[in-house]
Order: sequence, then C-alpha cells, then structure tokens
Amino acid sequence: EAPAALPQAELHAHSVFEGLGLLEDAFDRYADAADHATDETMLLEAQRLAAHALRRLATVHGALPRQS
Repeated sequence: EAPAALPQAELHAHSVFEGLGLLEDAFDRYADAADHATDETMLLEAQRLAAHALRRLATVHGALPRQS
C-alpha cells in the first residue's frame, strides 16, 4: 500500500535568504521525523525528503554570490 499523500503547504519567501530559512526548516523537520520514526516506511520517506531538502539547500547555497 502506498503511503498517504502529505498536504502541501503554501510557503512563500520574499528573498533568497527567507527561502534558505524555509529549506533549512524543512530539512530539520524531516531529519527529526527520521530520528523519531517508529516504522521503516516512515523512516525511509523522512530520509528521502531530508535528502531532497539538502540537495535544494546545496543548489541555493552554490548559486549565491561569494562574499569577499
């Protein structure tokens, strides 16, 4: 049986830095969910979502101009 779809939150960032904050919060929530998962299905999904958030964080950080 496929896991139930999670509701999609409508989050809007008004700057790149707000967007980074949203991605960091998402990563933290997914990592915490993985830490507290009580079954393998939940653990795997939380790990998948955490990895996805981490890839997005890396992409955004890589696109930011370097500070001198």
